[in-house]
Amino acid sequence: MSKLWIRAGAVTGLAAAAWSLSIAAYSSDTLQVKPVQPRLVVNGEEAKGGTGPMFSYRDSTYVPLRDVSTAMGATVSYDKEFNTVHVDTPVPVNGKSQVHASKTLGDFKLSIYAAETEVPNGEPIPVWAQLEYLGDKDAVVNQGFKPFYFKILNEAGEGGGALIPAILIPTTYSPGDVFLDQLDSSIDIPSYNFTIYQRAHPNEELPAQMLKDTRWSTLPPGKYTISAGTRFSLKSTGERFEESTEIQITVK
Repeated sequence: MSKLWIRAGAVTGLAAAAWSLSIAAYSSDTLQVKPVQPRLVVNGEEAKGGTGPMFSYRDSTYVPLRDVSTAMGATVSYDKEFNTVHVDTPVPVNGKSQVHASKTLGDFKLSIYAAETEVPNGEPIPVWAQLEYLGDKDAVVNQGFKPFYFKILNEAGEGGGALIPAILIPTTYSPGDVFLDQLDSSIDIPSYNFTIYQRAHPNEELPAQMLKDTRWSTLPPGKYTISAGTRFSLKSTGERFEESTEIQITVK
């Protein structure tokens, strides 16, 4: 995959970044550039893991689009057939939903929401969930890194999601506490797509280049059941809870 760079001074957001691609990246002429190694800081936090080269050209600094996008929580993929770079940003948690479902687990309430029930193909999936504590005093809960995890299943019941860790962490909930999380286009949706791909191509490893070039962060057209599942126990009584709540989404 060819490297794409954006001019650092022009970036005010991912949309601007996508439109600020330097034509120098596509030029067949030789350019005299100066290698640089600046720190990449996003929202006050230094970005980690960037491997692409950075350079200075005509008093402007250029950094790889993939490094900037990844630092901002987005995913980047390249469609070779249509020569198109896709930058998929995380879907912000939306306060208004068209559909939702809830389950009560003792003093906790697990809910899942969707801003839309029908999503155009290629667009992010606007789904989020929350675990709300309804008790009147602090409670210590043994849970995973998160109290719930998403799962995606197609009409055939195929798919999956992130596994709940076997090692649970004590977490204190105070009255009114709410844990809110969204369906992740860089973890949850790729996990589903990897599962489906490997089912169709058993005993075949995923090529490293394919992991970069395939747009794993969106769901193909179809009908899906998306669920938020939780498993935790109360430290005070040892009582265990394991439940899930689900909604249906159509990608058109």
